[in-house]
Amino acid sequence: MYAKVFSLRGAGWCSYGNLRQLKVRRLQRSARRTDPRHTVPALVADVLPLIFAELADADLACCCLVTKRWTPLAQKELYRDQSFGWFTHFHSFEDAIRRHSHLRPLVESLELHLNPATQDPDPPRPVQGSELVSILRLTTHLKHLSIGNLVKLGGEDEGVEEAMANLTCLRSLYLWTNNAGEINSYDGAVLASLIDRWKDFSALKLKGMAFKTHDWTATTICKAQLTSVDLFGALFTDDELGWLLSSSADSLTTLRHIEIPVRPLSSLLAGFAGLFGRPRSPPPPLPRISSTFLQSTLVTKIQHAHELSLGIESLTREALATILEATPSLRSLGIFFTALSNDVLVHASSTLTTLRLYQLPKSEIVDENATRDAVKLLETCALGEIERIVVWCVYTGSRYAGMEEETAASCARREVEVVFRRRYFHE
Repeated sequence: MYAKVFSLRGAGWCSYGNLRQLKVRRLQRSARRTDPRHTVPALVADVLPLIFAELADADLACCCLVTKRWTPLAQKELYRDQSFGWFTHFHSFEDAIRRHSHLRPLVESLELHLNPATQDPDPPRPVQGSELVSILRLTTHLKHLSIGNLVKLGGEDEGVEEAMANLTCLRSLYLWTNNAGEINSYDGAVLASLIDRWKDFSALKLKGMAFKTHDWTATTICKAQLTSVDLFGALFTDDELGWLLSSSADSLTTLRHIEIPVRPLSSLLAGFAGLFGRPRSPPPPLPRISSTFLQSTLVTKIQHAHELSLGIESLTREALATILEATPSLRSLGIFFTALSNDVLVHASSTLTTLRLYQLPKSEIVDENATRDAVKLLETCALGEIERIVVWCVYTGSRYAGMEEETAASCARREVEVVFRRRYFHE
């Protein structure tokens, strides 16, 4: 049996068997064209987030107005990460999420600079503490929070504490100051209670911080299993650091503790007051970490660490060697420059490729002679698999004329890359 078939090439006769095969092929081609995995809108939906991730905020705002399909994708990228220091831009952002509640869950990362430093003789109005509280109450889905110059946490003003307690999705917290003379004073019990509320909390970064009192750690245990702890200029006692790492034995991968005993401004005021016949009581001594505690505690906490930086004067070379023996997978090591020694590096893991050397401020241990000896030792020190050395001049680190040239020449002869950096409180 035959059937007459019409096509673009004209009419013709075809058997019913061939006609059935022709229909099947046409149906298969039609199915491929209508498969959502092969349609242009589906492919665009997959590619658009990658494109939007590379666009500036002004371009993303324009993309929100193109089509209804683009709007949610562009808004997600536009509101994901927010950073403010001045009230002008902060006010427009706050107004938008206050009027449009569907935008609030999109804000995952928020960085606020309270009273930011500026050289402008007529600076705009900065963001105030009360505005910090209001924005935290709106963005309860935050995952990452960074606050600069939050001088107090706890005490009479409980608004910040209450607002931060509602951030149940928070994963990382960064509190810092850009003024080395003013150490932020926090209530340790308040910070401990906040961390216990955040179920997914895993990363803590503090810069220029000290607790008001040091008697709150006796009966508390930090419930958070931290993966990253970064303490730069943060002044801790043995008990406080022990509390912070108490539940992180199997999770800690990054630990940085750069101790800078900068005297708060109150000590300077006490000295000036004494000169004018109005003596003031000096502030209490700054807390310090002991070498014995570091050795006994870190050995049980850093077995899985990939990055370890300990810029602590009190840490002896013997204790540092013991700590390195407990880190078989260490990739990056940071120590203060004058602690450099063959007796230390010989205990480092074969996976170590980056060495960070911190030039700490002058003290009884760190002085110009000790720094010269460390630079000379770098010429003959067993570097193993180390490929890169980063020399950090921390705040007013101890250094001498020609030090960078001598260090660079020594590393060049060893075929090791060397980088010099400055690190201050405001960075």
